[in-house]
Amino acid sequence: MAIEYRQFESEFGYKSPGFTVDNAGNVVVTSLAYIGGSSSSTSGDYSATEVSGNFRLASDDFTVAATDNPTIEFTRGTSYSFTLTLTTVTFNLINTDGTTLYNTGIAHTAVNDVISTGATAQGKTTGKLVISVPADAPDTLYYGDADGTPKGTITVVDPVVTGTGSFSDLVVTGSTALQSLAVNATTDSTEVGIGSLVVAGGASVAKDMFVGGTITATGINANGLGVAEFKAGTNIVLDAGNKIEVIIGSTQIGIVGPAGSTVPVTATTINGTTIGATTPSTAAFTTATVTSSPTVNNDISNKKYVDSTATSLAIALGI
Repeated sequence: MAIEYRQFESEFGYKSPGFTVDNAGNVVVTSLAYIGGSSSSTSGDYSATEVSGNFRLASDDFTVAATDNPTIEFTRGTSYSFTLTLTTVTFNLINTDGTTLYNTGIAHTAVNDVISTGATAQGKTTGKLVISVPADAPDTLYYGDADGTPKGTITVVDPVVTGTGSFSDLVVTGSTALQSLAVNATTDSTEVGIGSLVVAGGASVAKDMFVGGTITATGINANGLGVAEFKAGTNIVLDAGNKIEVIIGSTQIGIVGPAGSTVPVTATTINGTTIGATTPSTAAFTTATVTSSPTVNNDISNKKYVDSTATSLAIALGI
């Protein structure tokens, strides 16, 4: 009697504890677990096979044809996966010098789902290798066997972003024009080279800048057109560890220090200013005008008071 193999059929569906199929083909399960092939067997960005002792690389998007030891391109901040099917050669990521291994940002998943990272992810023949290119990766890397032969070149480039982009790290090495830049990190700046935003060169700001904390600088040069202004809603405090120098037109006018001020008072009105009230001293004036009459013994007299007093004395004494 011949045996005929046919699919299981049910006109009204199927039902068992935790698993139901209705007559329309809808499936209801209590739980569903995938125990099929390892995650390392799924396809990656590149397939790496071996042909005559060479790396035969091909990209899944067909931008890199299946050729031996081709030059490929990485973009900083992007991850790339390689499905390895090698025999006599091992896959290694090699530094710019062409000799030492580059262990940053690499992870390998074996066929049994064992994951290794860094240096332990190098030298694999099977499984899947993922390379996450850091923002500070060098411009040139290599992939190759442990002894460097065979070897292919990896050209590393910066990402090109149009519109709005979000980055965990952003390294700007050339001239960059941004419509806006928001830095959400909160690292405080305690010295040069530390902070949420670090600029290795100069910075040019065409419009206003608001700083919520303290500005620490070796110098502030307000050399723009017009009159430079320093405004404060409350007080302005000039706190110097030694002295404050007043310089106008490259000429030092005077110094304000712990012992006093050498800034001359020239062609200046000092109305309402007390002079020598705490420690009496001497003063020399070319001209001085006293409008009020003296009322106490140490007041300064003016000529009108002296003349009227002299006249009164003359009359009183019959002179």
